[in-house]
Amino acid sequence: MPLRSVLFAATAMSLLLGGCTSFANVRSAEPYVGNSVAMQFSWSAPPGDVAGWFWSVDCVDRCNHPIVATDLGVTHAWRLDNGPRAVALGAGISGVNPYVDGYVQLAGGPRPFGLGGRLGLPAFGWQEYQVYARYDIPLNRNTRVLLNPGIFVHDGASPNGANTGSFLGYVQGVGLQFDGEYGAWTPALSVVSGHARHAGYGLDSGPASSVFVTASLGLTVHGRRVKPDH
Repeated sequence: MPLRSVLFAATAMSLLLGGCTSFANVRSAEPYVGNSVAMQFSWSAPPGDVAGWFWSVDCVDRCNHPIVATDLGVTHAWRLDNGPRAVALGAGISGVNPYVDGYVQLAGGPRPFGLGGRLGLPAFGWQEYQVYARYDIPLNRNTRVLLNPGIFVHDGASPNGANTGSFLGYVQGVGLQFDGEYGAWTPALSVVSGHARHAGYGLDSGPASSVFVTASLGLTVHGRRVKPDH
């Protein structure tokens, strides 16, 4: 399928899925040098009534249902002094929540490691933030295990200011990356342990704790793969 068609389909799905969120984006600690496009489709188990309220449409109670979402982002990465370290800057949209993202690879070698963060931009009164680590364990030349622990925050108010709330989640993402010459597939599972609260029209809900699992499938498309010298 042409890249233009893939981007159009992913963007359309993001808009159709409304305010949903992916919670985690499991990716390699070794970014691709140059430009790349990443698309992810995710499904979460029901997160509980209080947490589920944030990602539901016209839901007052009984909001405990699975959350389906897409994430679409573009990234540019470059190496520092031609060494093993790299910097990646990106932007994208998770559901209808836009973001900018920054990542620094701190160690190269067969098991690269790095730290990054995602800054949410205001969208309909709500914002999402993430800080995360990435660590790779190679299985063979084209397959690696990805470990992505992180913290996820959803915070803000409804457009009319009548409802406020926040969700704080601790995330452990684990995935497999299958590398190709011009792209990579990444199936992953993430465990989210969080606390949610929201209030509006004189009614308070929470704080409430929840633990749930998300499953995702990601596709990264990039230029011809260039392996760094370690």
